Amino acid sequence: MDYIIPVKGAVNYSITLDASVWIFDDRKIAFEDFFSHDYKMLIDPEPNNAQNGLAPEQDAAGAPFQKNERRYKKSEWFDHSFVIPVKTFLGNAEPLDSANTVRFELDNQTSESVTLDEANKGVFLFSQDGQSIKERGPIHFYHGNGDNKDNPIKGIRKIVVE
Repeated sequence: MDYIIPVKGAVNYSITLDASVWIFDDRKIAFEDFFSHDYKMLIDPEPNNAQNGLAPEQDAAGAPFQKNERRYKKSEWFDHSFVIPVKTFLGNAEPLDSANTVRFELDNQTSESVTLDEANKGVFLFSQDGQSIKERGPIHFYHGNGDNKDNPIKGIRKIVVE
């Protein structure tokens, strides 16, 4: 399975995503935490909202994100499922002003599209029960509101911003 996923299209910078190293990224969030707590502000922070212990940070492109101050013990890496905000990666690619859609090209030669706003509020599942995702992986896309929690977009091979 190829773990490298290109992000191309209406962006200033074509980038590649390597989900195999995200386990070391401080921006990861336990899957269960994301869908059972108010972690939505990590994805779409509202101004003047109490930060609840989460400090605002910037990624390499200067895009703001909320840094998750929870640190995971190494042993948790091997038995938890983790997600990471999509906004971080799209921010680094810098979508053009004309961009309004993100198309996920899938392993079965089909594609699924979401609005750029929906993509920025979503997360990628990259680790399931401490393992990289084998079934239609390496990442699955979940909407930030969780409406596709039981049916994520799977088998993503390329991300095209349009």
